[in-house]
Amino acid sequence: MKNESLGVMLVLILLLFGMKELYSQKKTDTISYPRLSKFTIASINQYQYSNSDLKSSYLNRGVKINEFRASAQIAIPFNKGKSYIFNGWDYIKVNSLADKLTPEEFYHNQYKSITCNLGIINNFKNYWSLLFIISPSIASDFKESLSNDDFTLGISAMASKRYNEFFEYGIGFSFNTRFKYEMYLPLLSLKYKKGRHELSALLPLQLSAFYCFKYYKIGFEGRLFENYYNADNDLATNINMDKFGFSKVNFGPKIQVQLYHALHFNVATGITVFNELTSLNKRGARTEITAAKNKLFYNFGLSVLK
Repeated sequence: MKNESLGVMLVLILLLFGMKELYSQKKTDTISYPRLSKFTIASINQYQYSNSDLKSSYLNRGVKINEFRASAQIAIPFNKGKSYIFNGWDYIKVNSLADKLTPEEFYHNQYKSITCNLGIINNFKNYWSLLFIISPSIASDFKESLSNDDFTLGISAMASKRYNEFFEYGIGFSFNTRFKYEMYLPLLSLKYKKGRHELSALLPLQLSAFYCFKYYKIGFEGRLFENYYNADNDLATNINMDKFGFSKVNFGPKIQVQLYHALHFNVATGITVFNELTSLNKRGARTEITAAKNKLFYNFGLSVLK
């Protein structure tokens, strides 16, 4: 964890050397409309969760899951600025801690995923744009040598329309194999910014609303997380399985502060709902879904925004 955090911090420090040039670039998607949101060049986030009892009484234990997330991405223009090649990387590290049947013992396991996002963004007439991304990923507990079972593939597309100076909307879809467990998800994108008010949504995955000041903004955010990893056992339920996953929704207040030019700090807290642990068999079917009680979370992170 220490080496990984230092590596991510080094990326952020190197990016800061180019902040002056990045900030001096044009900040418009079209000739007449300013952009409604900033582009995230790099970010690191730590999510801490309180202990949560599992609702299945026969398990008689609690579970605690904490996450570290890091990302970096770039969009390279071509075709006279009408199109962009998109490349990004996402890293997730999950620590899962569960009580054993006796109070003196516990299970501790770790899961990691590395995702490469490759895509293209194209702008059309009448303020339409199209985003298409392919996302191969490795997701595993890395206890054994990597195999085909550790790889997943995601595909997503979004068509967006800039309606006026203050509002943009889009529709799209997301598809992910998730170890033979195929997941299809329709997407609705909404962006609104007028005066001090700012709204951003990628439903059903994310929703946020902020009241903005010069150097900081305050509001609330709801976010859905769902992750699956190739693993041989589920430390929370102590059962044999082929894949381990968890789903949750975080909701609560959030503050984002501009520290220096494009460098921002964010902190959030709130409650985690829809909190489930899931196991998959070798055919990709869900074999067991174990609900956990709602719990508190807090999040802090850094981001470089263009």
